[in-house]
Amino acid sequence: MSPLDPNPDPTSDPTPSEAQLQARLIAEFEVLYRLAKPLERERALLQKAKAFAADSALSVSSLSTDEYRHLFEVYVKDVRTPDVVERLAGFTSRIDPVVKIFQSLASLAIIVSAFQLATSFADQRSQRITERWQTLASGLKAGGSNREALEYL
Repeated sequence: MSPLDPNPDPTSDPTPSEAQLQARLIAEFEVLYRLAKPLERERALLQKAKAFAADSALSVSSLSTDEYRHLFEVYVKDVRTPDVVERLAGFTSRIDPVVKIFQSLASLAIIVSAFQLATSFADQRSQRITERWQTLASGLKAGGSNREALEYL
């Protein structure tokens, strides 16, 4: 192919395409992400960033070390997000039976409270009646309490 060719063949272009650069970056980031120790990861990141910038085929679109690190941080956030969502979904599915138990206990507590309220009203009513009978049985005539007791009964 001559430099004067009006229709250059894109497959014979010696500079890598944007897709090739992205594929290379992702491959390098996957290797870096698998490194467990932070110090090893940082050392490898610096080496790969320098190698990426020094690559003669990439001279047109070379990245600085800071730009490379920033892209790696973006990659890590992107990779970790699905893990967090999956773990959250797994956690909620594991606690679902516990939530159902608490819902059942709450319903039971409401029923027991309603029963206690009804029985306490009945106890209060019977206590008032007992007090009124005691007032009548005592035979004391103090301030019309006998009349009130008879009216209540």
